Amino acid sequence: MSPHTAAPVSTELADTADNLTGFGRHVQQIVDGLMGIATGTWTADETSTLLAVLGGGVGEDDIDSLKALVIQRLGDPATNPGLRELTPRRAREIRALTRQYAAYDRDFAPRDLLSEAAGAADIDCPHPTDH
Repeated sequence: MSPHTAAPVSTELADTADNLTGFGRHVQQIVDGLMGIATGTWTADETSTLLAVLGGGVGEDDIDSLKALVIQRLGDPATNPGLRELTPRRAREIRALTRQYAAYDRDFAPRDLLSEAAGAADIDCPHPTDH
């Protein structure tokens, strides 16, 4: 970690994190982890890595992709027995919607923006704006 001090978090960020409390320990762990990243102090190289891992990964290896795959799994009665208590029609609808979400994430998430930002933060990588 760098010796710099992180700026205070915005009201929007703090309010969003606060609004996501109370949904169980697993959700709280996600919120706590993301807030730890938001409030941490990072070097340029660490920032580059975090941007790539959060959503600018090459291919489908980033947190956004993992989240989409978890959502798809939660929406499938074959992998989430809790959905089996629903009517077959509702279960099919949920499965279709969560599969569609995962496909949209894979095909349309703007990973190129974070990938470019990660590259710009990589101090070992030449960048066009350095000239």
